Amino acid sequence: MSTVKANAVTGVTTNNNLALTGNGTGVVTIGDGSLKFPDADGNAAAVIGTNGSAQLSFLDAIASASSNTNLSLSGNGTGGVKVSDYFVQTKGSDIASATSLTLGKDGNFFDVTGTTTITSIATQGIGSNIILHFDGILTFTHHSTDLILPGAANITTAVGDIAVMYEYASGDWRCVNYSKASGISAFTNVDQTWAGAQRPTVTALTSSSNAMAINFDDSNDFSHTLTENTTLSAPTGTQVAGQSGSIFITQHSSSPKTLAFNAEYLSAGGTDPVITATNSAKDRIDYVIRADGVIEITSVLALA
Repeated sequence: MSTVKANAVTGVTTNNNLALTGNGTGVVTIGDGSLKFPDADGNAAAVIGTNGSAQLSFLDAIASASSNTNLSLSGNGTGGVKVSDYFVQTKGSDIASATSLTLGKDGNFFDVTGTTTITSIATQGIGSNIILHFDGILTFTHHSTDLILPGAANITTAVGDIAVMYEYASGDWRCVNYSKASGISAFTNVDQTWAGAQRPTVTALTSSSNAMAINFDDSNDFSHTLTENTTLSAPTGTQVAGQSGSIFITQHSSSPKTLAFNAEYLSAGGTDPVITATNSAKDRIDYVIRADGVIEITSVLALA
């Protein structure tokens, strides 16, 4: 090894660079001779890093010095970190829906598979921003602190829906945007203008032992073709004030039957409708739920 003992080394010619190069395959070392510098240029804007074995080289990517630790980028003083080019987030592996959803550490964008109701999301680190793409239909459950959803209401996801989430406290997430694949608003507590026709499913009712009951959780509209004298029994399901709809009744084709009403169904003047006793006649019973156990009905009879 050649040794130069001096407090300073300068180029021989004024305004010329001072070049330090190794001989042959040798490299330039500094200090005790173990730290080796690259002897060729890297890509534009590359930085110098070590491989952990005293070899310095030009790098196009920066990683945290210790395994499983965060890489922190900070500006000087009041300066921030500015990204001058487009920013690409990594897509992590798919995650299965669960009551408490656990996110991966391999990205910020995740496909959520399955149909299990989600009530919370495990911590990813305060300040985390993630994107969830739902691959199935499930209930995304609002919570006042753990999982804050727009409109403070649960969301039933559809395939292709996307939620943008922000962790504002440890294990506490806020949905800052929810995009429905259908393009329709996800929320029922805001005014909406419908650009297309809206229609409920007409659920067919069946009678047994001269009785049938409506489950108001099934639909708003119902239909039934009489096969026996029948009583419309006390309904099942949730009775929410304001729900309304119609019950389409078709009379028996050759032997007209009767239809009676449970006391929860209230008619004008206290007199129940008497359906048309003609073969295959078509009647309609319209209803509005005033309160649980109070269902107001009117009838349109002998439609032809």
